[in-house]
Amino acid sequence: MKKLLLVLLAFTLQLFSAQIKFEKGYLITNDGERKEILIKNKDWLNNPTEFTYKIAESTEELVGNTTNVKEFQIYGYDKLVRYKGKIDISASDLQSLSNKQEPEWAEKEVFLYEISSGKKKLYSFYEYNNSKFFYADENGEITPLIYKEYIPNNTNSVYTNETYKNQLKKLFADNAMLSKSAEKTEYQKEKLIKLFNQYNNVSTEEQKEQLVKRKKTNFNLYVKPGLNIMKLNFYGPSSPNTTDAQFNKTAFKFGMELEHILPFNKGKWALLIEPTYNSINAQDKSENGVSDIKVKYSYLEFNLGAKHYMHIDPTSKVFLSAKIPLFSAVASKSTLEYTSDYFEETIDLNKLSSNFIFSAGFVYKNKFLVELSYAMKRSISMESNWGSELSVTSVSLGYNLF
Repeated sequence: MKKLLLVLLAFTLQLFSAQIKFEKGYLITNDGERKEILIKNKDWLNNPTEFTYKIAESTEELVGNTTNVKEFQIYGYDKLVRYKGKIDISASDLQSLSNKQEPEWAEKEVFLYEISSGKKKLYSFYEYNNSKFFYADENGEITPLIYKEYIPNNTNSVYTNETYKNQLKKLFADNAMLSKSAEKTEYQKEKLIKLFNQYNNVSTEEQKEQLVKRKKTNFNLYVKPGLNIMKLNFYGPSSPNTTDAQFNKTAFKFGMELEHILPFNKGKWALLIEPTYNSINAQDKSENGVSDIKVKYSYLEFNLGAKHYMHIDPTSKVFLSAKIPLFSAVASKSTLEYTSDYFEETIDLNKLSSNFIFSAGFVYKNKFLVELSYAMKRSISMESNWGSELSVTSVSLGYNLF
């Protein structure tokens, strides 16, 4: 098992290192020179302050940053433009809102995403689960669109500073319809993009294409039947320090998995919720051969976990995941029967302790899945005189319904 894990780890590290590729793009230097280059595509969640690139495939890696690059883009992705100025760093979560109406400015140097291009430009900035937006008109100066939620002193109500609406009305003063629409436009990415795209005469079809491109999050729902190899050790009152019985039982299992692909790093990370049903029904002699032990145990659990994908080619990918049971329910008729010439007892197995579940698998065409999982040792007995260790190795086949 240790050798297998080492081989798997080495294979994973090799795949992981090959995941982030250099893709075609360009940069513009401080002197205004445009260079066609290859950029390491990390599909950043937060706005980057630097990036790695090559002049050609065989050349050395170089670093571009806000000091030496004005603009860069990976073809097929939004352009990134240098910004040196103030950004509102006010907290956005309800528990941490300030009591001040004014933004809390901080000077930053960062690349902003240009998410609407034309005569009027719209930019976005994301950090710590907080999105901020900026605009530029014909003079090219990038300016923050001001929006802030706050809770004034002596009140429990949330107020909003919506200065951005007046900024937009002024920006679109030459278009009466859009200036009026600005009053109703929410401080949300797609709402603002729609407003700017209308001014920039972006066609409806182009808008749809942009929305599809930016919609990076998606869900997968897998049906996952499979086989469990369940290893269960018991020790009882007659042998508290040694195993009374050991079961190795193969049984069918059934599960489902709802997976949410996260909107960064090119879809390589996902969160998942996995309900599964498992059971074991077995009978064996005790280790000393004088007692019969029967076990009947089944449970339903909901696992919460994270998954990392590693792409092999456009249609195939492998993954590693780690899960932890969020909730477990043991069937009411789960019991252990221990019978001998001098001892007989039936106890309820109404417990399932929590422990990690690790998995590795393969996905083909985002439809078919094969997964190998190992659930670490868990206890299923609450009786102080009885001990138990349940570990489960499982193989699942999955089909994506979405």
